[in-house]
Amino acid sequence: MYDFSKRISSFHNQHVRLSNDQRADMKRRRETNLDRIEKGLEELEKPAFKETINQGGYAQKTMTQPPESDQESRYDIDLGIVFDQDDANGPRTTRDWVRQAIARKATNMKNDPVTKKKCVRVVYADGYQCDFPVFRRRWTDV
Repeated sequence: MYDFSKRISSFHNQHVRLSNDQRADMKRRRETNLDRIEKGLEELEKPAFKETINQGGYAQKTMTQPPESDQESRYDIDLGIVFDQDDANGPRTTRDWVRQAIARKATNMKNDPVTKKKCVRVVYADGYQCDFPVFRRRWTDV
């Protein structure tokens, strides 16, 4: 019986998985956006976020290449931005802070950042997007 495992593995590595260079590029973009948010919030004189939460394919290391024939698909980074409860000023307002912070610092966007129902979305001209869900951290005594 013919062993297809090498061919399947080769296809997966070439057409499904991101290359090491692509993964490094996604990491750089993630760090760039975090820096934009941090500096933008400071310029806007808004509270700083307290932590970030990697989510989705980036966090699970399962990011895949979008199909070449699908112009609407894109690389996607999901990164939760966490504010302390006392700093967050309602969900919509806090998401708007993040959107404004990114808009002050970002370049090469396909469109301006958008405040969505659950996140702030940035779509870049070169085929990737970043979603920033915004959370509030509340400590309770248990």
